[in-house]
Amino acid sequence: METLARRNVVLLACLGALAFPASAGLLSDNCFGGGSPPCNDQVPSLGRFIVHVTDPTFFSLPGVDPTSHLFMSPQLFDPATLIGRSTVFQDGSAPASVNIGTGANALVGIAGDPSVNPFASNAGQNEIHTAVLTMNLTNGAGFGVRAGAAMNPADKLNSLGEVETLPGHGVGTDFPASSFFDIFVDVDIQGLGTLHNTSGNPLVVQNGSIPQVPPNVIYVHGSSTAVPIQFDSAGSLGPFSWNAGDVLGTLFVAGHGVNMTQGQGTQFDNQFKQIALSDPGIQSLNGGTAFVNQQLGPEPGTWAMLFGGVALLSVGRLRRRR
Repeated sequence: METLARRNVVLLACLGALAFPASAGLLSDNCFGGGSPPCNDQVPSLGRFIVHVTDPTFFSLPGVDPTSHLFMSPQLFDPATLIGRSTVFQDGSAPASVNIGTGANALVGIAGDPSVNPFASNAGQNEIHTAVLTMNLTNGAGFGVRAGAAMNPADKLNSLGEVETLPGHGVGTDFPASSFFDIFVDVDIQGLGTLHNTSGNPLVVQNGSIPQVPPNVIYVHGSSTAVPIQFDSAGSLGPFSWNAGDVLGTLFVAGHGVNMTQGQGTQFDNQFKQIALSDPGIQSLNGGTAFVNQQLGPEPGTWAMLFGGVALLSVGRLRRRR
């Protein structure tokens, strides 16, 4: 049976809607819940991801759209995503190392900048380093996106970021500012197990103008940079099989929203939809925009029935062979 190493699959992922309450206008302001930097913002998150299957072998996978070959997860939720902040310093005058966040999941002695910075340097402007210390988006039924301490230990890489004041910022404030994260994640897909992106291939999410920290804006990753993901371990699902290390495809487009609780799922999905519809990669797919417009994925109970159908199909084939 052909393995997924020879299959080209693209993953459109919305890793989360990081919900941040508003704060005052300095990077040195206390974190949500108290404490001056280094400190933590603990916030709820929403998320969702879409897989684009381009190998005909997978066109029969339950849930795959017959025209665009897109496959979408249920909406995911994390009540306690933890984002760490460092103390404030100036671009071009960074200390040899910084501590990001506090507590058991804090990152201590982090040297240098994140590996991929999508923005130009603004020497002399205030900045802080940030990190997704833990994120565990899940639907409770086999789908999830995990970062930081929530990742499998063998996969774990630090998801680092920055917030930097923009030139021409307001008097007495550090805003507007640019902000980004280099994200490393475990992606859980019901029936397929866990996949992850590897060192040197972060999912870069960014916003060029945030009004505060924690921000209340949309972070976006576009399809211009392909981010490969690979299986953690070997497995099979009905007629499909794969080996550990096989590349399933690429993390394609991502969006992070803000100030969204679980009760704001419709608002989050609308924002996610607009991010997907505006991406050239989705627009280039036959039926891609139609799929995004027409459905945002089956509910968890439907997923259970779909993958139950795969299992029954597999059993039926075995019986016929006997």
